[in-house]
Amino acid sequence: MPEKRTRILLVEDSRTDAHLIEKMLDGTDGMASVVEWVQTLSAGLERLCRGQIDLVVLDLNLSDSQGVDTFTRLSSKAPHVPIIVLTGTVDEKLAMQAIHLGAQDYLVKKEINSDLLLRAIRYAVERSRRLAGSEDAGPKQETVLLVEDSRTDARLITKMLTAAPGEGPVVESVNTLSAGLQRLSAGGIHIVLLDLNLPDSHGLDTVRTTTAHSPNLPIVVLTSSDDETLAAKAVGEGAQDYLVKGQVDSAHLLRAIRYAIERKRARQAIVASEARFHSMIRDNADGIVVVDRAALVRYLNPAARSLFGTEAEQMLGQPFELPITAGETTEVRIAGSGDTPVVAAMRVAEMDWEGEAAHIVSLRDVTARKRAEEEVAKHRYHLEELVEHRTAELAATNQELESFSYSVSHDLRAPLRGLVGFSQALLEDYDDKLDEQGKHYLSRISAAGRRMSELIDDMLTLSRVTRSQMQRETVDLSAMASQIAAVLREGQTDRKVQFVIPDGLAVAADKRLLEAVLENLLGNAWKFTGGHPTATIEFGVTNVDNERVYFVRDDGAGFDMAYVDKLFGAFQRLHTEEEFPGTGIGLATVHRIVRRHGGRVWAEGEVEKGATFYFTLPAKAQPDETIPTEAPSREETVLAS
Repeated sequence: MPEKRTRILLVEDSRTDAHLIEKMLDGTDGMASVVEWVQTLSAGLERLCRGQIDLVVLDLNLSDSQGVDTFTRLSSKAPHVPIIVLTGTVDEKLAMQAIHLGAQDYLVKKEINSDLLLRAIRYAVERSRRLAGSEDAGPKQETVLLVEDSRTDARLITKMLTAAPGEGPVVESVNTLSAGLQRLSAGGIHIVLLDLNLPDSHGLDTVRTTTAHSPNLPIVVLTSSDDETLAAKAVGEGAQDYLVKGQVDSAHLLRAIRYAIERKRARQAIVASEARFHSMIRDNADGIVVVDRAALVRYLNPAARSLFGTEAEQMLGQPFELPITAGETTEVRIAGSGDTPVVAAMRVAEMDWEGEAAHIVSLRDVTARKRAEEEVAKHRYHLEELVEHRTAELAATNQELESFSYSVSHDLRAPLRGLVGFSQALLEDYDDKLDEQGKHYLSRISAAGRRMSELIDDMLTLSRVTRSQMQRETVDLSAMASQIAAVLREGQTDRKVQFVIPDGLAVAADKRLLEAVLENLLGNAWKFTGGHPTATIEFGVTNVDNERVYFVRDDGAGFDMAYVDKLFGAFQRLHTEEEFPGTGIGLATVHRIVRRHGGRVWAEGEVEKGATFYFTLPAKAQPDETIPTEAPSREETVLAS
């Protein structure tokens, strides 16, 4: 919701002064205002008649009106609009007259600045709104204590106050200062109307004694002495106003009482607010330093004194050595009183301090946090060293595995070939000399040698899968699966197997490794459907929780889900060699390849109802990758004769 603008009527005959005042008001922060300027009193009165003016800034000396009469005429036209007198005349008597007649303030042009003018306007508007609010809420009776030794004057003043339109204040009258103080002690008094010359007290002592007794009560002096010097001193001692008997009427007196009460309350509210602000500064856990416009230290709260240590006492009145930049947070180092400097986060804001513009510097101790960050950095560096060391160890282990693989590939193959070869030679060359049991033994030795050779080949394949460097490219899975299916078909032309392979499946992966995955999965499906007269093998892709999942499904021998955890372990087999030959390395190879691609692999199955193997390949989709949402686009039926 936009802020309500304060509409100010500036009545000023000097164009230069008017422009200067308008510039002061335009440049202020914290109050939105609209200034309307007129040069004569008659123009000002005409504008006030149209309404919607919140405050008047008035020069008393205009071309069509001079002095206090200017204020009186304007005030009578709009009695509820607050007026601030802003004139070029330094005249205490004139100022007091204007205040007595109801002016909210009296300012001299050459003595003001933008801040002072803004503050005066803000206070005047706020006082006026509070007074209007209290009047709108309904009549509220105030109790006035009249301290007056003249019975005649007391009767006249009481009549003036109670005879006003509406419900006037309650007036209690006493004729001595001692009686007045006694009544004040009983409470329930809102304002004191005080004659200075009483039987038991005279002059300024009367004001001093009353103020000392009830410092929070507003006092309006109402005396017969028309002495401007005495009036100024009385106001200086704490009186809210100074009125002269015979120069005030009922309306003037009531207005003076209302304004005095409101000014006293406003001042008390300001004092209370400043006390709360100072308390917040004093008790703040952060160090607070107040630095004036001359960059001198004016105040340090206890937390700041703790930060600066023994230097704190010497800092007052001295230049603040840390760089000040309003609106930014910077880190600074403070020597303090310990051996280790304190690291503090420093923030700077601009605000008033005891009526003057100043910088409020907030210092938050972040030493512990900085130390923690340094410790984390040290641990991170140590962790990086540890990772580097472990990586080197892993590289050395891989090198040893490579050497082992080389030994298996070359050193073991030679004696194995000899074992198989000589067994076969014995069977061929000494066939007539061996009985059937001897031939059986040699056949078993030859078969065991060949199986051991297959195991060595599969071990080497598994090792290469782990060590080989990956090279990602776009792989046409549909074409690759079809080629593998064709090879399987050529190997056993008498089988009736239907392959279901959709078109357009592609993925970014290592082509050589992915070919090993499909060869193993499709090969297993082909092998484990061998016991059925007809079979269906399907390769496809689906979406599971917004993840692309590939699968190979068959309707063959299946497996018991109780043993599913053994499927992907090296040399783990769920069937005997006689049922389905193999080494138990194929699915372990699939598992390692899929993991190297960052994916997952799992299986579902049921005995004699088939199995489904799922795997994911989390890589960026290529433009030609598709996921079928309907039936596969192509079916390959392999019917061997």
